[in-house]
Amino acid sequence: AGYIASLNDEETRLAVACERAFLETLDGSCRTPIAGYAFRDRDGYCLFRGLVASPDGTR
Repeated sequence: AGYIASLNDEETRLAVACERAFLETLDGSCRTPIAGYAFRDRDGYCLFRGLVASPDGTR
């Protein structure tokens, strides 16, 4: 368990958790045009950008 824990990057884990929560809330799947991107800015704030498009991708 210690070896695996040493491979964890906390910034990445938090960003992935935020992105996955966004997709889960919107019932996203491989067939749904939904995207999320979480990151920390220079001041340490966690920022999130999301996109939801129409199923055919035109909007």
